[in-house]
Amino acid sequence: MKRKNALILFVILVVAILILDRVTKIIAVDQLTGRPPVAFVPLLLDFILVYNTGGAFGLFAGGGYLFVGVAALAVIAIIIYLIKAKKPRLLVVIAVSMMAAGAMGNAYDRAVSGMVPDFIHTMFIEFPVFNVADMALTVGEIGLLILVAIYWFGPKKTHEAEPDAALEPDAASELDNVSELDNVSELDNVSERDTTPERVFDSKTDTAPEPDTAQKTDTAPKPELDAAPKIDDTDTRSN
Repeated sequence: MKRKNALILFVILVVAILILDRVTKIIAVDQLTGRPPVAFVPLLLDFILVYNTGGAFGLFAGGGYLFVGVAALAVIAIIIYLIKAKKPRLLVVIAVSMMAAGAMGNAYDRAVSGMVPDFIHTMFIEFPVFNVADMALTVGEIGLLILVAIYWFGPKKTHEAEPDAALEPDAASELDNVSELDNVSELDNVSERDTTPERVFDSKTDTAPEPDTAQKTDTAPKPELDAAPKIDDTDTRSN
């Protein structure tokens, strides 16, 4: 997808997840403080309020502000990737958006109060209590790992199988230039074949061309000479 669309999708997903995380935490603190676990899905999920001073799912307790710095670096790295990437993939954008939103949601609570409220508890398996930000962060990380594995270990596409529409603009322009050069060279070859050299007359093999009949008839008339004056013999004799 285009870089601009990727950035827009990133902002929309991050804002939506942050709002959902913030609203659910406010409701959990308001409704679950001092109360026993509340069943949500029997034998599967219930709600219980606990406070976490470590990382996701209660890991590394006591390192709250350290995780704030790590989350800030992770979000900056994700934004730089989306800005630098020419054509980021849709699934990759969704995965990194979920990761950024989850990191930002918990980082806000750590920066403000030093601890993160968790309230979602699984009954069918022994698992730490978590919240919406934890879910977004975990799902984004797992999804990104799967996409990376598919990219590195999946079947490689050959250039022959790629459609012409998938060609980059530079490659397409180069192909157009090559086709134009081929057309010009073909036109030059055709013009060279059409033009024949002038024939040279050979006295041994060729017969001389007949003279133009117009030259025979259009001969210039010979000039007439003035007649010499005659001498009168009678005058000479009388003398």
